Amino acid sequence: MKLEAARLQMTKTAFLYRYQAFVKSRLKNIIRDYSIVRYSIRNTERVFRTYIYSHIGRKYISFQESGLKLFDKDYYYGSYPDVKEAGVDAFYHFKYFGWREGRNPSKNFATTEYLERYDDVRSANINPLLHYVKWGYREGRLAIPVEMNLVAPNSRGYSDSHVDFNKSRVFVREQPAYFEYLRSTSNGMPDYFAARALGPSAKNLIIAIINNNSGWKDLDQKLSGGIFAESDVFIIIRDHSLINQLTASCVGIRNFFIAEYSTTISDVHAFLHFLNASVIDDYEAACLLMPGMDERTSFRFMRFCNAATTDEDIGILADKFQPATTLVNDDIKQFFNRVLPRLGAVPAMLDFPVPQGCYMYLNVMILRHVAALKLQEKDLFGTPNVQQSDWLVKFQALVGYFANEGDYTVKSSVASTPIDRKPETKKIKPIAFLLPQFHPVKENDKWWGKGFTEWNNVIRGRPQFLHHYQPRLPKDLGFYDLRHPDTQQRQADLAQAHGVHGFCYYYYWFNGKKILNGPIEQMLQLGKPDHPFCVCWANENWSRNWDGQERFVLLRQNYSLESNRALIREFIKMMRDPRYIRHNGKPVLLVYRIRLIPNWKETAEMWRQECRNAGIGEIHLCAVRFALEPLEGAPEEFSVDSYVLFPPHETQRNDLRKKMKNLNSQFNGEIFSYDGVVTGDLERFKKGYPWKVHRGVMMGWDNTARRQHDSRIFHGATPLKFRRWLKGIINQELQYESESESLLFINAWNEWAEGTTLEPDQKFGDGYLRAVRSTIGKYAPKHKRTSVSTDNLSAPLLTRRAAVQADVEFESPVRYNGDIHLKPNRPTILICAHISGHQLFGGERSFLDLIETLNALNYNVIACLPSSNNRHYVEAIRRKVRCLYVFSYPQWHSRRDIKQQLVLNFSDIIAEHHVSLVYANTIVLLEPLVAAKRMQRLRLIHAREIISLDSPLQVRLAMTAEETISKVFERSDFLIANSKVTYSLFARHHRTFYVPNAVNLADYPTENAVNGKIRFGLVSSNIPKKGIADFVEIAAICEAKTNNAEFLIIGPENDHTQRLRNSGHMPNNVKFLGYKESPMEAMKEINVLLSLSNFAESFGRTVAEAMASRRPVIGYEWGAIPEQIQDGVNGFLVPYRDINAAADAVLKFCSDPSLIPAMGDEGRDIVSRKFSYERLQEHLATALDDVFDTKRSAQLGIGTKYIPTAGSSQLTIIIPVYNAYDEVRECINSVLMNSDMSRVKLLIINDGSTDERIGEMIDRYSSVVNVEVLHNETNIGYTRTINRGIRHAINDDVILLNSDAVVTPNWIAGLRAVAFQQQNVATVTAMSDNAGAFSFPSMNEKNPIPSAITRDQFAAKIVQAASHCEPVSVPTGSGFCMYIRREAITQIGLFDEEAFARGYGEENDFCMRADAAGWKNFISPWTYVYHVRTASFKSEKEALVKAGVDVVTKRYPHYAASVKEAFNSDAMLKLRQATLRAYIEHE
Repeated sequence: MKLEAARLQMTKTAFLYRYQAFVKSRLKNIIRDYSIVRYSIRNTERVFRTYIYSHIGRKYISFQESGLKLFDKDYYYGSYPDVKEAGVDAFYHFKYFGWREGRNPSKNFATTEYLERYDDVRSANINPLLHYVKWGYREGRLAIPVEMNLVAPNSRGYSDSHVDFNKSRVFVREQPAYFEYLRSTSNGMPDYFAARALGPSAKNLIIAIINNNSGWKDLDQKLSGGIFAESDVFIIIRDHSLINQLTASCVGIRNFFIAEYSTTISDVHAFLHFLNASVIDDYEAACLLMPGMDERTSFRFMRFCNAATTDEDIGILADKFQPATTLVNDDIKQFFNRVLPRLGAVPAMLDFPVPQGCYMYLNVMILRHVAALKLQEKDLFGTPNVQQSDWLVKFQALVGYFANEGDYTVKSSVASTPIDRKPETKKIKPIAFLLPQFHPVKENDKWWGKGFTEWNNVIRGRPQFLHHYQPRLPKDLGFYDLRHPDTQQRQADLAQAHGVHGFCYYYYWFNGKKILNGPIEQMLQLGKPDHPFCVCWANENWSRNWDGQERFVLLRQNYSLESNRALIREFIKMMRDPRYIRHNGKPVLLVYRIRLIPNWKETAEMWRQECRNAGIGEIHLCAVRFALEPLEGAPEEFSVDSYVLFPPHETQRNDLRKKMKNLNSQFNGEIFSYDGVVTGDLERFKKGYPWKVHRGVMMGWDNTARRQHDSRIFHGATPLKFRRWLKGIINQELQYESESESLLFINAWNEWAEGTTLEPDQKFGDGYLRAVRSTIGKYAPKHKRTSVSTDNLSAPLLTRRAAVQADVEFESPVRYNGDIHLKPNRPTILICAHISGHQLFGGERSFLDLIETLNALNYNVIACLPSSNNRHYVEAIRRKVRCLYVFSYPQWHSRRDIKQQLVLNFSDIIAEHHVSLVYANTIVLLEPLVAAKRMQRLRLIHAREIISLDSPLQVRLAMTAEETISKVFERSDFLIANSKVTYSLFARHHRTFYVPNAVNLADYPTENAVNGKIRFGLVSSNIPKKGIADFVEIAAICEAKTNNAEFLIIGPENDHTQRLRNSGHMPNNVKFLGYKESPMEAMKEINVLLSLSNFAESFGRTVAEAMASRRPVIGYEWGAIPEQIQDGVNGFLVPYRDINAAADAVLKFCSDPSLIPAMGDEGRDIVSRKFSYERLQEHLATALDDVFDTKRSAQLGIGTKYIPTAGSSQLTIIIPVYNAYDEVRECINSVLMNSDMSRVKLLIINDGSTDERIGEMIDRYSSVVNVEVLHNETNIGYTRTINRGIRHAINDDVILLNSDAVVTPNWIAGLRAVAFQQQNVATVTAMSDNAGAFSFPSMNEKNPIPSAITRDQFAAKIVQAASHCEPVSVPTGSGFCMYIRREAITQIGLFDEEAFARGYGEENDFCMRADAAGWKNFISPWTYVYHVRTASFKSEKEALVKAGVDVVTKRYPHYAASVKEAFNSDAMLKLRQATLRAYIEHE
């Protein structure tokens, strides 16, 4: 361990951590779920160990007797102490990792030498030791002993000739973000383990081979010049003494590696070793640099590389290109014929451009195909008398060939400009078929053995001929189990990242019997992953031969119209899901083999009518074109809307069987050309489409894993050929498909046993996915993910649903748990930002300042952002708060009405975190203040707008300044003004406070040296109103009057800056420096700041930052800027937009530069006295002390406010279950779909259901996060069951939910908003469609959902209509959906389970007891829940109700009168009228 750590220049602890993390990730990928793949792992382990440790027929005896020990544990641990120290089993490490890393299992077997000697073994990617003991020794192959080391190792584990590496001496100024020196090991080559484990930190990888001092000097110049900024760098050397010549400044470099090889290793050997080490796999591009490239060319090259990184169609950038026809000689042709067959390629016409020159930019897809060839040095020197320099020519020819094969664009960066591609208007949705057979089911257990999944087939694959790619094994996702939701999530994440629009699940339905339906039902139940999906009815027989034919049938299809009707009703449920894929607005449904279905046209028409009746509308019904059952004629003739092509069906078949070398004599299958499929398909449609069709593609086809010697193989598939096919289809779609949207079906996402998968594999990694992304990505519509991955921000995986589409939008907040802990006995403040841009400007930085100050003042802080555009900003806030929420909330404009769903989001946050004060960081926020008012919390607005001078804002609000100020007063209890100007506008006696913005002096540079010309800067977001045009005009005036001024525009590039650049009128003294990550970096670039905003700034944040940096400021005398600039003291004030006056101020500094340090000192002094953090803290502390002074608030006429104790409320939803299978399932699914299960708990209690399906069904939900299932041994009754649940919830608030209820989006927030609006709320009941007195709009009757609208849409319209209604006070709630505060339960006790054992009346009794104790019960106007009623008790209801009413009326004689009064109150009438209007308006 110490040896390896020393070699990597790491501490022992750091190395162990990295090694264990790497091994853990590998094992997680390989063995996703041991219980599921135990058969395959056990079988592989048994085979492998048998052939090494046990008998291999009779031949094993000869191994033992000859003393040939092929695996030596002691040798392995002794040679590789890092493995021993990491605690990894030696045999296991070699089996999965060691042989790939070139490690030797014993002194009797040299891994690398065996692979180099036997190309077929290397090409097949087989463990060489396994190959030798199973096949090799019988074929007469040699087990090559480990030769003497090239360099004898010393005790430190590296050559005595190594010198210590002095990092600080080499990197004389700026160091890279990360550096590692990879020393050569005992075999003369470095170990790339550390580089692979670290992974990329940039898109581009720079690769350079350095042989001499001149190469180092050339590299020094490039490093120090910043050419490689924002890139990772890999330097290959063969002479360690060269390192002493390097003294560089690594400007902007991310990861930097120097890999040392022995001098006995040639350049080509070193380069190929690096290429085959998988270091490049996760980069987007690699830039190969050769000695001789001058610095100017280097800069131009890297500029083009950076541009090319954004265009995935570029394959190669180089100095120049030469036609292969003039370059390729017989030697190169022989080289191609020798190596390309390893990927199934047969080179024909060598007509492609070959890159030339000192540098090459290569898309990593191309390099990975080179790596897939597993080239060795001898491959490049196969012809006698070839000079060593010729290896580069062959390499360049090879990458040119692969670029052409993938139909990439190649460009000369000298002769061209970067490609400016226009955004595409055509939409193409790539949809991948998904096989769900990667989890065990009882049928497969019966037919194939316990625990069988598709993986059992996959690992059986064996090569049948030379260069046959078998077995095909997974890489990134490993041997996964689809029963695990995280597996489905990772699949969706991978698909989304590469432009795969959605999955088409195969659905297996056999006359009501479903098989392999677990994954899709789990996805529907959980509401995640939020990835689009549709279904294909795989309606063929289930056969032992895996071919759907009539032979060896295991499960037969029996068709009937009623079975087909039941099936479409299953599909209709799925079509209601917002994730369901639609084509031109219609749900997409596929049928695999319509010819097998009797009376198919009748079924199709019935399906369409069922969908219309269910409110789905028209569907897009498609038939897969199945080769054995031709579909002649247009789709309409078969009652479908389109055909779907499904390769390999109906593809061209060019027989290759006779051309295969070393063909297994037992092989009886077929071998066809993949190239023929691609060419044939594109040729088929080159003149257009004969009928409506959705194209299909495949990534090869090879069912050897299933059919063994009887397989069908389409040989020669690679990601590059697949990419060419995709590009051809796209061109034909653009030419012949007139609709704005196309579907493209991919066979398949995960058909591992049939050899066609998009999922990453061991040979090509994510190559096929990259092919999709690089071709279709720009045409694929972006799906608005509901699952938000927050990576390292420690936020839970949340759902973001578009469940409501009619007039109302719903988005669940994404929650990030903060680093700040609860401060007991201190108020909690919810602070809401109005902006969160991609870059940090004044608004974002001031928001951070406020949060930091609130923390310093010891408040509990919860924050809200309207977007997560800038992850660094999100993370910076998260570290400073208890909790952060991100969701979209629009600003106030055009007198718009409130958005009820947003109000509920804010209400839920207020309730959960016991918020006392809602702090709006601008006047243009609406919903958080409405939520605060509803819940009787303090409201504070931080006014940052000078509304009287802001005409555009007045227009946007559709209000005058006076109306706006009046509305701001109405929405707030207190105001903070960030300047004296805003204070004068929003002044209210004792309710408005002056709190100026601030900057932290410690953050800013204090030196302002003028070296050469004086640098005048504009630092802004570069939007027009920031005065960029004025700045350019000032520069033009000064250009004619002084040569001592330089004008720098610092800020992001945008359309406005581009127009200015391209106007042809840009003065020569103006430079664009781009966006700087921090104000400090920006201020270092300038000597004097110009503040030229064309609108009235309420506080010049950039002005204050310049003053803190000792930079004088020239600004317009406009808005609040004069509060910061004292004319002639720390800068100059000039009349608003007086360009000549501003130019004169510039010339004053040019004529007298001594003004700069003098005014700079004055400016910093002003900040120290007026705008420092200390002043901000003092002002804000005074303001908030007054805000939280309840006596003072009363004196000011501010109404009673609810100031809860600091903390948070936890919630448990309790669902008691008794029979009613379908209703229970729908209820639970609706809860999971519409609740953030990371923030609440769900307790399902089975009260002795007699339906045996209930227990099995609800137990499946126990795997969902925060879901717990309990079972009563016998039926103990409703009331005892809910009491058990309440006790089980311990200190949580609870929601009692009947198992026949169906909840809707934001239902919990609507209940909580009422439950926490005051201290003494005991219960809150939802509105319903069918809950007696709690039914709305009409009482005591079922309210049907209007036509052509979904349940969620109708509920949202009801809630939106009731947005201005108040909660209705009632004497009793209803237990169908009732929120109960824990404090009330603690005071008055549980439900009376003696008097109301079976239910009905128990909630009335509880609420009346609460009322008598001073608590209140309400109906929430902001939650609407559907209710079946009496699904559990059916006909017993009448008797149960009568018995309950009798008990309640005897205990509470005034009960009936109280109920009558409450349900006829004005508040109740207003609520019913509001909900009725929503109903009538829709009808």
